[in-house]
Amino acid sequence: MKKRGSSIPAGGCHFYLKHGLTATKEAYKVGRSSIFFWKKNYQKSRGNLLSLIPHSTKPKTTRRIIVDPKILEFIKNLRENNTRLGKEKVKILVDAYCQRENLPFISASKIGRIIKRNNWFYYKAGRIYHNPPCPCQNQSPQGKTFRAV
Repeated sequence: MKKRGSSIPAGGCHFYLKHGLTATKEAYKVGRSSIFFWKKNYQKSRGNLLSLIPHSTKPKTTRRIIVDPKILEFIKNLRENNTRLGKEKVKILVDAYCQRENLPFISASKIGRIIKRNNWFYYKAGRIYHNPPCPCQNQSPQGKTFRAV
């Protein structure tokens, strides 16, 4: 799906005013609503061609996760000390901590988002096994031959 006005060149407004709607639709291959949206922006800016450049559609304010800093510190410590502890297991420990400290409970999905946004992925050194390809891996098992029947 295209964004409104993103495919219309700046000179298209003059083309529309001179030649009309059907010629503009055929020449620029855009819909009628896009042309009128573009015309409205052009007239609102009093003929400024820079107004036809598409602007960002990102929201100015986005939703924020509001979590008590004590809970964040607890999750961080859990992830540092127990590297392979997932969000479901962390939730059980966080619920016990929240009950003990009289803090509001948080969901497992929120814990997963917190871990992901703060990049709390810790790995122990030396746990990854890497064996470069050796000639023995490419050999077929000896004594076994397979035939199509």
